[in-house]
Amino acid sequence: MIGEVTYFATNSLALTAAAISTGVAIKTAIDAVTDLIMGTIVDRTHTKYGKARPYVLAGNPDVDYPNRMFRGSNKLVCRNGTGAEKPLDGCVHNSV
Repeated sequence: MIGEVTYFATNSLALTAAAISTGVAIKTAIDAVTDLIMGTIVDRTHTKYGKARPYVLAGNPDVDYPNRMFRGSNKLVCRNGTGAEKPLDGCVHNSV
């Protein structure tokens, strides 16, 4: 993927390869620090749902759909994009 980004940035955005590699290096350094911080946060989390699931669901609430489907729940609920479920009230309904 770095090859495609470099190709696009040098040809379409007229950036130098040095500027692109500097940006990638900065991104990688920031990613290394934030990975350590988030790893510590997840390791210290203890919920009835496990360590990582609350953070995975916060990032993408629909990732838990197979679990809810196979648990036998047949409620009709509406997902409002924040992971919260609310009763039927005129939004697009999902059977979960």
